[in-house]
Amino acid sequence: MANFSTDDLKRLQSNLKRLPEAGITKSHKYNAKATEVDFIKFPSIAEAEYYKHLKQLMAACLVRMFHRQVRFDLPGGTYCTVDFMVFCDDGTGHEEIQYIDVKGKVTASYKRNRKQVLDLYGIEIISKFYDYKNREFYEKSGL
Repeated sequence: MANFSTDDLKRLQSNLKRLPEAGITKSHKYNAKATEVDFIKFPSIAEAEYYKHLKQLMAACLVRMFHRQVRFDLPGGTYCTVDFMVFCDDGTGHEEIQYIDVKGKVTASYKRNRKQVLDLYGIEIISKFYDYKNREFYEKSGL
C-alpha cells in the first residue's frame, strides 16, 4: 500500500482539476457530444435540438408544455427514462400526451425497456432520430 503525503494528495487533486482544461474528458460510449441550451446540459446534440424544436412548437401553440427526463420504474429495481413527455393540442380541444426518446442508436436494452413500459403502463414510447445533414427528426418503424 502506497503512503502519500499531504503535499502529494494536494498535487494529485490539483492535477485532476486540470484534466478538462487539458482537453481530457470522459467520452460518451456512443460518441454523443454533450451540449448546453438555455443553461440546460444535454447528453447529445440531437436531444438539445429536439428541445429547441419543442420550444418552437410551444411558441406556435402546438405544444402546451413538456417535461424532461421522465422516469418509469420497471421490475427488478430498474427503470426507463424517456427524454420528453409532451402535452400536445390535437386541434380539437383534446390533449394528447406523447413520450419521446431521442435516439442515436437503438440497443437491445432500449428495446426491452420500451416493451416493458408498453406492457406495464400501456404507454408507447416514440423513438425520434436526428438527421444531422438535413437538420430534421424522423421516426423508425419496427423497433
